[in-house]
Amino acid sequence: MNALVETLLMEMVVELLREASARLPQQIGPAIGIVGTIVIGQAAVAAGLVSPLMVIIVALTLMSSFAIPDYTIMNPIRVLKFGLILITGVFGLFGFIMGITLIVVKLASITSYGVPYTAPIAPFYSKDLKDFFLSNIVLSRKRPKYLGDQDETRQ
Repeated sequence: MNALVETLLMEMVVELLREASARLPQQIGPAIGIVGTIVIGQAAVAAGLVSPLMVIIVALTLMSSFAIPDYTIMNPIRVLKFGLILITGVFGLFGFIMGITLIVVKLASITSYGVPYTAPIAPFYSKDLKDFFLSNIVLSRKRPKYLGDQDETRQ
């Protein structure tokens, strides 16, 4: 079976199990989701529908998605994941790079209350970049330049 079809099949099954486990009671939901994924993954490998490596890759992506604590933040990431899978399956590495590039360009063009979403990285502010990684709001005397405030001194 084609790797694109395998990936889409496994991702759809995992998303169905994730949605089912989210709607079950909190005590048994995650356990059923994990056991269901293992059983369905093993059955899919035994039936020859997917390769064992694909099960491992999909399981790793599932486990890494639990690193994001808020459930609602995952919805756009899921849509982007399926889009990237499709464009990569059709165009290969070039499609993957173009998909990631489109996502980065979109993120760089978004503003929130007039402040660029990716500031201070894009547009680049060298002084604010240090504060971005090593921030101490109590000791910092100046406001970030990307805010465009008239008064640069913090209160």
